[in-house]
Amino acid sequence: VLSGLTAGRAESVLAQPASAQNRRPPHAIRRRARRLLDEGWLFARDDGDAAHHHAAIAWRPAPVPHLDAGHTTGGAATPIWYRRNLRMPETWRGRRLFLHFEGAGDVAEVYVDGVRAGGHAGGATAFSLDVTEPLRLRAPGAEATVTVRVAAPAQPGPAVHRVGLHRNVWFVATEEVHLDLLDSPGVQVETADLDAARALVRVRGRVVNDADTATTARVRSRVLDAGGVVVADAQSEVALAARATARFELELPAIAHPHLWSTETPYLYRVSTVVDSGHGRDRVDVPLGLRHLAADATGFRLNGAPYRLAPTGLHEGAMGRHPHSDAARIQGLRTLKGMGVNVVRMPHDAQSATVLEAADELGLLVWQELPPVRRATLTGSFAADHLGSVREMVRQRSSHPSVAVWGTSDELALPGIGPAPQPGDLTHEMVRLGDELVRAEDPSRPTASAGADPVAGPAGWVAALYQAWTLSRLYPSLALPYAKQPGRPARATHTASVGDSANGVPGPETLVLAGSPGSDRPGDRGAEPGLRPVGRIRAARKLHRRSA
Repeated sequence: VLSGLTAGRAESVLAQPASAQNRRPPHAIRRRARRLLDEGWLFARDDGDAAHHHAAIAWRPAPVPHLDAGHTTGGAATPIWYRRNLRMPETWRGRRLFLHFEGAGDVAEVYVDGVRAGGHAGGATAFSLDVTEPLRLRAPGAEATVTVRVAAPAQPGPAVHRVGLHRNVWFVATEEVHLDLLDSPGVQVETADLDAARALVRVRGRVVNDADTATTARVRSRVLDAGGVVVADAQSEVALAARATARFELELPAIAHPHLWSTETPYLYRVSTVVDSGHGRDRVDVPLGLRHLAADATGFRLNGAPYRLAPTGLHEGAMGRHPHSDAARIQGLRTLKGMGVNVVRMPHDAQSATVLEAADELGLLVWQELPPVRRATLTGSFAADHLGSVREMVRQRSSHPSVAVWGTSDELALPGIGPAPQPGDLTHEMVRLGDELVRAEDPSRPTASAGADPVAGPAGWVAALYQAWTLSRLYPSLALPYAKQPGRPARATHTASVGDSANGVPGPETLVLAGSPGSDRPGDRGAEPGLRPVGRIRAARKLHRRSA
């Protein structure tokens, strides 16, 4: 694996120690002035507004990232509050100031000196809030108080909600004219055409003018190879009205004889985009892996060649008890890669940008997924919040070549444990809308709704099946939709490190099932009509035995 070399030693997340991995800034802010706000936080539980009156409730220290141990299941619970003092560096005066949250779950409201600065729904995606005006009014050296209220969504069900500031929080400064960073890095990179002879790359984004006067800015994007050599370069001018946002799109010259990204040779380019208004520069770098994915009933292909998948799943944390560090998750990916795994489903939550960087470098294909999970109360407002998170997931993570599949839900109608009937068949409608939204944002990747049931019908490529033992013993009906759709591929994505004692699942052994009309193999445990096992991960069983 070329990992660290292809990323450039100075850029490689795998080359960093665990402490640096946990403090690694995401691409959206890495080239900007920033400060990590990991210390100085206090937290308290309160279901009113007493947190604004600091002496009214008991505060305790809380290093961030932080999770409230009292919130481990779905459903409404007492909100928790965080607060800390914040001082603007004098060198940042005259610039735009933002608070950037990598993850605040699940519903967050942010206040500066008691005045609401903004909010966000969805704990798995990042967001930024402009806090320039309240901080600009502070006298030199004076401190403001930042207060954050986080709560679980009011929905019943067994889904685990991470209530807290469970990822890093950053204080960021940009120029008045800058790439937009409120819901994405501000830059989206597409591979418009790719073969062995050349690669065509397109860069899109939004430029924001926060000044009171109109201006013109020059936008320049360059593609650099693993050695830092520029292999493609394009630029254009963008006219910006006062207090306005403008879009740009650049078609870069062809990259001759490109190095392709694959799971064996994960070669990484870098796209560097700079906005220069004549009064300062703003820069965002994102990774670029040149590869082509395709999947249909005949199988999966990577860069035009048939490719055998060895998949498993990796949850983000430990049931909400504490924040699972990026370094720990990266070590988990290393372990899976060493076991021979080449596809990792990251169920229920889109994991951090740092973890995806590691997957890019290791050469792992990733199924990125967001809730809702089972029994969600699919009200109109909940659906709107979820779809907003899906859009953010795609915009924030589409530059990572490791991302192979976008997942928009999990087990919404799993037989026996799914949600109650929803008004207007909202369950199916949410899956359809999520699928359409993802395809509009990123038509280059397959989509998925996990759960082998008819609600997954609109999904483009895959739906999660579970252990063949589970299929045959507990949920034999799960296989039926695929037996009835012989042209539709399916993929098993769950293993368990300790089995599922509640349901009597004996141990981890994942059968990879393809929905095709081939004959059943006698002796293949759990095979259902129309489903044929095409692979098995034995390494998971070995890992289970070592940990038992």
